[in-house]
Amino acid sequence: MSKFKIILFLLALSSCKSNSLKPVTYLQEIKKLKINELKNWQNLDIQEDSVPGISLNKLQSKKFIKKHFKPIIVAVIDSYIDVKHEDLKNQIWINNKEIPNNNIDDDKNGYVDDVNGWNFLGNKEGQSTFRLNYDATRRLRNLLNKNIDTTNFKGNKLDSLEFIDIKTSLMKIKKKYNSKLEDSKYYQEAYVSSFKRMNEIFKSDKYSLVQVDSLFKLREFDADDNLYYDMYFVRDFLKTNNNKAWIDLFEEKTKGELPTSLNPIFNENDIIKDKETDITDKDYGNNQISKYSNKTWHSTMMSGMIVANNENEIGIKGFGNHIKVMPLVVSSASGNNRDKDIALAIEYAVNNGAKVINMSFGKSSPIYPEWMQKSLVYAKEKDVLVIVSAGNGSENLDKVFSYPNDYYNVEDENEYIGNLLIVGGVNHEVNEKLVYKYSNYGKKNVDIVAPATDIWCLDPLRKYAMDDGTSFSAALTSGSAALLRSCYPNLTAKQVKDIILQSGIKYEIEVFIPGAENKKVKFSELSKSGSVLNIYNAMILAEKISK
Repeated sequence: MSKFKIILFLLALSSCKSNSLKPVTYLQEIKKLKINELKNWQNLDIQEDSVPGISLNKLQSKKFIKKHFKPIIVAVIDSYIDVKHEDLKNQIWINNKEIPNNNIDDDKNGYVDDVNGWNFLGNKEGQSTFRLNYDATRRLRNLLNKNIDTTNFKGNKLDSLEFIDIKTSLMKIKKKYNSKLEDSKYYQEAYVSSFKRMNEIFKSDKYSLVQVDSLFKLREFDADDNLYYDMYFVRDFLKTNNNKAWIDLFEEKTKGELPTSLNPIFNENDIIKDKETDITDKDYGNNQISKYSNKTWHSTMMSGMIVANNENEIGIKGFGNHIKVMPLVVSSASGNNRDKDIALAIEYAVNNGAKVINMSFGKSSPIYPEWMQKSLVYAKEKDVLVIVSAGNGSENLDKVFSYPNDYYNVEDENEYIGNLLIVGGVNHEVNEKLVYKYSNYGKKNVDIVAPATDIWCLDPLRKYAMDDGTSFSAALTSGSAALLRSCYPNLTAKQVKDIILQSGIKYEIEVFIPGAENKKVKFSELSKSGSVLNIYNAMILAEKISK
């Protein structure tokens, strides 16, 4: 173990009635987790476990915190969701004002038979899609519909400038697409060759993750060493609980992007059938929130982090069974979405009782940013906290603006709302690699960071799997916010946000800047709070403020 200086908010417990927080700096021994110790590390505690988790286990085990938790709803605006997953099936919001499947809008909220939420990627006739155009593809289609010759820029100056911007965006998207194609090819080939090689080494197909990991650690990296890559693949495959069905689906989803998401001739509106340029047109969608959950697993993963059953002694544990998820489907198999659907989903969540909204996505060039901004203002007016992931591009969001955001643009100095939290990601190693290497960051535009790597989560194809991304960071923050709001319902969304930012743990170390492993900065420089989410500290601070 190594020692690092950490600033913690410690609890003074002379009695249960005199709880207070005070910052203390000290040297802490840090544990390096073994590969078989990674599951649910995000819930551990830096003091008790020497692991930089959010201290959820510590919170749930302390007897002095005996609170009545009020039922609360978290809207998860995301992809299709597996509502029948064993760890989710009792944790989905139920609209008790709606009579199921009678084809009547019983509660008069504008959505027919919305018993568990709403799917904005479908039509009233029951058809749905799991493919959407990227925003850049959609913008290209709009130009083509103007009969502009994009080859020779035969249009007005503004159209020509827009085409240049569209072309730049599409080049970035296609670069990622080609990378995913290469990954898919590698997965298919390695699944056969790498396991064959490991079977030969172990003289059996019965070996554990720990065994493969031990062998892997003895191997020095060599770019031309095929055995090194074979061991790496099998080790990662076993660690993430992967299977062939997931590899095949990854290939299907990736290859399907070219004729759909990247193709301006493909138009999702042929299925959705709404007026896509009219935000007042809300007469579309259906209640099929699980329609393509076997092809779009993201919402299942995020929802599980927040509300996985705490009492069934299987899988993972969420923040409490009194929290329910309201699934709202806006994201496709590729993770892309439409501005209109996002705005209307926020409005739906607010109008139907959600106190926290989780949106584990972002976009750099929306077509209608004003729609999202207006919906966020509406959420603020109704005292709803919105939590967004920073994204996984290793970018400085103070320079590369991302939506949703609490600033109108990158030049703004003042937030126009106080109910939005943007969350970056951290690793389980308290050293120069503490910040997740793909996490976006920003002293101004990222509020706080939370666990993002090696997260054990729910998955429709594998039941349980391990994955990475700041999406998990946002979901863990949403679960924390829901716990705070259910325990202290008189706190406003802004107060809960401030409590989360003020109660995080600060690590006084230098870390690599994501995407630039040769350059280090102080950990505190990569987010506004300069700290890691800590629900234990947040609950204590909320108790103090609520008195």
